[in-house]
Amino acid sequence: MKLLIRRYRPSDKDTVLHLFSVGINEHIGSVVLPGFWVGVVYFCCHEVYAGFVREKLRTDMQDIPGNYLSRLDDCFWVAEAEVDGRTQIMGMVAVVANKVGKKDTGNCSG
Repeated sequence: MKLLIRRYRPSDKDTVLHLFSVGINEHIGSVVLPGFWVGVVYFCCHEVYAGFVREKLRTDMQDIPGNYLSRLDDCFWVAEAEVDGRTQIMGMVAVVANKVGKKDTGNCSG
């Protein structure tokens, strides 16, 4: 499979929102404990993650260019692969520079 990592485009928005929602919700299963606590932990984690996803989909993710591409050191990339003859977005990653004093701890140059 050939994979291409490229800068986000506004036409990617619907796919990116779906991947974000599905990806975050899949993490719920990795936090469960055995026995009786499985149900309790799952419910609590699900509610925490679901609330996080709802909030991010309503805020940050509605304006990806404004929130992740407007500053020089911030970036948002998508990973594309050809599947069954069609190019599909398979994943994404955002980098938001964190200024610590005068030094950047994140950088998207290149």
